[in-house]
Amino acid sequence: MRSMELARAAFKAVRDCARLKAGENVLVVADSIVDRALVDAFANAACALGGETQVMIFETRPEINREPPKAVAAALAAADLVLDLIQQYIIHTSAYWRARDGGTRILCGTGITEDMLIRLVGDVDYDELVRVGDRLVAIFSAGTECRVETGDGDVLTMTLTGRPQVLRDGLLEGPGDLDYMPGAQLSSAPIEESINGTITVDGSAYPPVGAVGEAIRVTYREGRVVAVEGGPAGARWYEWLAHFNDPKMFCVAHISVGMNPAARLTGNILEDERLVGCFVLGHGSQMPHFKGKLGRASSHTDLVAVRPRILVDGQVVAEAGQFRV
Repeated sequence: MRSMELARAAFKAVRDCARLKAGENVLVVADSIVDRALVDAFANAACALGGETQVMIFETRPEINREPPKAVAAALAAADLVLDLIQQYIIHTSAYWRARDGGTRILCGTGITEDMLIRLVGDVDYDELVRVGDRLVAIFSAGTECRVETGDGDVLTMTLTGRPQVLRDGLLEGPGDLDYMPGAQLSSAPIEESINGTITVDGSAYPPVGAVGEAIRVTYREGRVVAVEGGPAGARWYEWLAHFNDPKMFCVAHISVGMNPAARLTGNILEDERLVGCFVLGHGSQMPHFKGKLGRASSHTDLVAVRPRILVDGQVVAEAGQFRV
């Protein structure tokens, strides 16, 4: 274990990303699968920075987005700042939303590992991430149509107009804010019925798969999955969507573009969806800040295309894992 590098990265995350102020009530929360050294690094950093620090660990749930134990839900709502390390994430639960509505700000590192924290937070220039993010926000905010080209001629198109562009730079701004470590992504909810075409997914599909291995092809009509092709990963992903018996699970909740220069394809969705120039399609539950039509669903899942060609109103934004703007 790189204990010194881990301590430095956790301190940076709590001081610079979470922006902890001395005297704040801080909750470090994790499920039992998370390495205790990681939990302790965050707790120690919060304490050193003057936070009134508590740690809660609960039994790992078999599925994501299960409501946490009542004591955890109460602690989330009572905290000024939550440092969330839960691997089986609870981002779309009522407990999470109530805490944010009450003013709790949350730095979410669901699935983060010691290595990821050191590489993707400790060793990354967050000021540069913000500069890149601001350029992308300007382009996507002014744009009308996004076009994504993948695989052997697959094309997916969607309309951007009228929806906010959300820069997830990993920095908390104020009460009720949610952001993620590591940064960064640009995300939005395209106009649902405008999402049409096919995309080749060569990165991750999580849950339930992780790294897909053999690429899968997903076809959309008016924002809804209508066909999935490509090996065991595709079949497993489709079956997982279907088992909820919830039509919203087949609908696109958001798109994202990854921005972290240290990210690499690992099968961990937290890192995979931050690959520079990757394209992400989220399905199922939709956060209110996207201002979309979908709202809550039974769960949430993300698909990652690793090196697509992304265009906004004909301008190439990203290609082959590099930004062109």
